Amino acid sequence: MGMLIYYLLSIVCCAAWKFDSAALQRLRSQPSMIRNLGGEKMQKIGGIASTLAILLAIVAGVVNIPGLDVALVILVLAIIAGIWADQDNAVRMFLAVLVLPVVAAALASIPAVGGYLSAIFGNVAIAAAGVSASLIARRIYEMVMGTITGLTSGNS
Repeated sequence: MGMLIYYLLSIVCCAAWKFDSAALQRLRSQPSMIRNLGGEKMQKIGGIASTLAILLAIVAGVVNIPGLDVALVILVLAIIAGIWADQDNAVRMFLAVLVLPVVAAALASIPAVGGYLSAIFGNVAIAAAGVSASLIARRIYEMVMGTITGLTSGNS
């Protein structure tokens, strides 16, 4: 019952995120301060972090890496990558966070390679969760800053 409630709440949150069109239009009309930090070099760092997170997810799914907390490293890399991720695809990323663990569990039953595939998809789910956390934090920041800007620019 708890998982059903979790999934229903997640779907409602995704729907609210997607269909808050007035807020989206306001945010799109203003340049994102976070996204423009550091310019093109910082976007390249975000791309490199994303690539490293996916590569580490695949390698750690196949080979055991002793002495390294793989989940933590993947999460940190994904949070860095999420800072420069596209807000327009946020709903797809939220859906990936919900679907990837289910796919990982389903793949675990395949003989010989199921364990590897399950570990890879589980690690990619951790990366998707990190990117989603950054997207949510950015969205909250931009909404708060838009509200503060709207309050301070009004005529009295």
